[in-house]
Amino acid sequence: MSAEEGLDFEEKPIEKWQMTTEQRLEHANKLKTEGTALFKAGNFKEASQKYESAANYAVDEGVSGNDIPEEERPLYISCLSNDAMCYIKLKDWPEAVKACNGVLEIDSEATTNIKALYRRGTARMKLGLLKEAKADFMSAYNHDKTNKEVR
Repeated sequence: MSAEEGLDFEEKPIEKWQMTTEQRLEHANKLKTEGTALFKAGNFKEASQKYESAANYAVDEGVSGNDIPEEERPLYISCLSNDAMCYIKLKDWPEAVKACNGVLEIDSEATTNIKALYRRGTARMKLGLLKEAKADFMSAYNHDKTNKEVR
């Protein structure tokens, strides 16, 4: 075996469960940045995969909704909201609703996150869930009547 062959191995990345909170959030931010670049390039499916992975790294295993620590919520919410936008671009309405639900199951976001409410309303409307879509649009409108998107 030559010296070159001996150096031809990659260091195995550490698993999520082995990471500190700081390492997880750093990795999640990196994935989110990659997702944004893919989104801007029109690669919505690949961007969605990056955003979903980023959201997964943004929180500890098995943690969701109100159990997500305050300092981890903004990144998690942003990634899922961006993921929903990817699915809207792909016209994958059920997945768009699912991504928005991940945001809106957090009590502090349920009636105040206009992006998630509007995006879920759009997806629900496309699915023919008109009553549910109207409820989302009205929640968004009632929270911010000056927002152009929800008027």
